[in-house]
Amino acid sequence: MQIGWAERECRNRGMGIAWLRPPHVERLHGVEVTEQRALVGGSPVVRRTFSTPVGSVYEDERREPGTGQWQPMRSWIGNQAWTTERLIKPEAVPEVFHA
Repeated sequence: MQIGWAERECRNRGMGIAWLRPPHVERLHGVEVTEQRALVGGSPVVRRTFSTPVGSVYEDERREPGTGQWQPMRSWIGNQAWTTERLIKPEAVPEVFHA
């Protein structure tokens, strides 16, 4: 939450502050999650890789400019990220999900 002169000016003009909190917390025990930018088919994506002691799986997301700058997982034009490649694939190693 922003504090200081800008926050005070907004309140003086009648604006309110909304602080959104997530309804749940996700914990992945024994899993390392990494995100990196990649090019897939000439399009920029964010590849999120889940690494376990058994193996790794990944998913790709296409994000619009400004995603995460003013709201988590929302872009400047209000779109959410598009999952272009799903986490669970037919050729994925089943042991990774059942470990």
